[in-house]
Amino acid sequence: MSSERPHGRRQCADLLLNFVTCHDGFTLNDLVSYNDKHNEANGEENRDGLDSNLSWNCGVEGSSDEPAIVGLRHRQMKKIFVILLLSVGTPMLQMGDEICRTQGATTTPTARIMGWGGSTGVC
Repeated sequence: MSSERPHGRRQCADLLLNFVTCHDGFTLNDLVSYNDKHNEANGEENRDGLDSNLSWNCGVEGSSDEPAIVGLRHRQMKKIFVILLLSVGTPMLQMGDEICRTQGATTTPTARIMGWGGSTGVC
């Protein structure tokens, strides 16, 4: 089997990098727990950071103790992991996503470094 496409381009699946979350946005837990960013604590009046997180809070903004919401969020995270791991290319996972780390919807790394919100939790 040839590695050349009909148009002369090589198939380079090993050069593809797939990711859902990264260091300057929501964590995976935040992606299924918040609809909007919450960067209020750093004094920028929530103007900093990206507004386009494409997230869904599963019906409750932020953390929840309701079993139905927690179960739905865990299923959503598992589905995202499976899709990411089965996609062609190299998956990039953000450290802590496997244990439901949260930044409390803070999308700016500076806010986390300075201790303005967010926490680490275990699902």
